[in-house]
Amino acid sequence: MRIHIGIDDELPAEAMRVGPCTSKKGTVGASLRLLARRAGYREIPKWEGKLSAWEHSSP
Repeated sequence: MRIHIGIDDELPAEAMRVGPCTSKKGTVGASLRLLARRAGYREIPKWEGKLSAWEHSSP
């Protein structure tokens, strides 16, 4: 999907400087994935005390 938006040039430049992406497109995509992932973390507290102990298995 193509979306045309205006973004201050300094923000993607700073994100590319500190992050792993080398293009604006990659930086915007990585930023949106990070935002979506962080939103999912809000769901974690509702599982407190509801999961059984984690089992560790060796490969």
